[in-house]
Amino acid sequence: MKKFFTLVMALVAVMAVNATVVTFDFSNPTSLGITAPAPSAGTNITAPVEFEGVTLTATNGSTATRIWNAGGNCELRIYNGGTITFTAEEEITAIEFAGAKINFQEITTGKAWTGSATSVTLHATATCNITSAALTIGEAPVIWEPDTISVAEANALVANKDIHDHYVFGVLMGAPFNVYDKEETVSFWLSDTENPNDSIEFFQGGAEGNTKWESLVQAQELLHKGDTVLVYAGALKAYGRAENDTITEITGGYYAEMIGANPDPEEVEYPKLLASDALALAESLEPERGKSKSTSEIYAVYGYAKVKNAEKKTYYLTDEAGEFGVFQAYQCKEIDDVVNDGDFVKVIGAIMHFWGTDKDAKDDPTKDYHNYEVSGGYLYHVDPSEAPEGIENVVLTEKAQKVMVNGVLYIVRDNKMFDVRGAQVR
Repeated sequence: MKKFFTLVMALVAVMAVNATVVTFDFSNPTSLGITAPAPSAGTNITAPVEFEGVTLTATNGSTATRIWNAGGNCELRIYNGGTITFTAEEEITAIEFAGAKINFQEITTGKAWTGSATSVTLHATATCNITSAALTIGEAPVIWEPDTISVAEANALVANKDIHDHYVFGVLMGAPFNVYDKEETVSFWLSDTENPNDSIEFFQGGAEGNTKWESLVQAQELLHKGDTVLVYAGALKAYGRAENDTITEITGGYYAEMIGANPDPEEVEYPKLLASDALALAESLEPERGKSKSTSEIYAVYGYAKVKNAEKKTYYLTDEAGEFGVFQAYQCKEIDDVVNDGDFVKVIGAIMHFWGTDKDAKDDPTKDYHNYEVSGGYLYHVDPSEAPEGIENVVLTEKAQKVMVNGVLYIVRDNKMFDVRGAQVR
């Protein structure tokens, strides 16, 4: 369903004027009789919490259920497998949560449970970050439905300490990027459609439908600077990076839809490598036995393809057509056309070194094998003239060697030294 400009605030039922609403404010734990933890610390919920006739009990998931202090902002955190139970003498008809992430088995859309029971148990399916829980007791509830707002309106709500979720529309100020090497989420900045100087950060958000991004490359192929997009905001918040340096963020969100694509988008430039240089870089990575290690940076690797497994979209890449090579474009996610032996292509992704073992002979090093590859990358046909400048026409008269100088990797070939971007440095 399209959400853009719906501006809906739906009533689940008509609420009586004197309905009882009990609100557990986890951002102020002392109001609930819970000791406030120090910054970057937590207070585990080990005993029932009684507040205005309602009792809260919790069980632990992958981590203990606790009040966590994130830089002076407290919230209840429940982890995958944990539960929270509210019990009252009268019927509970709704529990409406506020917070960046609400992931309960019993709540499939929005942030509220509705029903009728004197005891309600909710099961966490992933980490929940909850700032408050408002319970409607003995009356039909009114439930908030996210509206659609601009970036400027979102920033105004941050200033007013808004607790609701929303849909926010704005213009991408640059390409999506990763933080903390978490490729399943991406971040980007949005500017207001009317005032480009008004901006907000979309922080570690999911893909459409609140799914995981396959990779940063997927996000950068879909979203470009100048696109007007709609995103879901699980929460709006201010984040202080340092004194007098505060930004506004959309957290617990995901990309919802494209409103208007930039007709002339800027292409993201990745460092370029020939297949032999990508192989040298992969060989320099040192994973543990039985594991893999990847570069944190994304590269565009160029070479002539030799089909290894067309069904699994796996190819060898070499610097010259017909030569033998071991660097792979492994199980590519996207290909623009059928790839044949000898086609010149580029594959975009992180470079990986996988140290595999024979499961039945783990103690026999002769059974080990090493794969050097871009795994799950995006592969396209290109003209050889697009290959790294300055090295695409090098004739190999000796094997390329990798060297480390002051902690920096260089490629030595034909008595010339190149950096990993393909530029000759000596």
